[in-house]
Amino acid sequence: MLWAWCSLHEVLEMSDADQKKPQLNQAKTVVEKKVCPECGHIFKGNGWDGIDAHWRSKHENVMSYEEAWPLLRDGKYPG
Repeated sequence: MLWAWCSLHEVLEMSDADQKKPQLNQAKTVVEKKVCPECGHIFKGNGWDGIDAHWRSKHENVMSYEEAWPLLRDGKYPG
């Protein structure tokens, strides 16, 4: 068995570092998923990725994508 000798100061420094580690691991990024206001589809990935194809195939009869996109992007789509 190996024994290591260290000063009380070194032990305190190690315990401070160990206490900070869990705090770093607990930090998580919250990503808000975008949801289609017409049908409730939840978009995977980043933000509105795929909204153009989704809207054109499912909701073009409600409003054209060109009209809907600025409203969706700005959070002003009535829904």
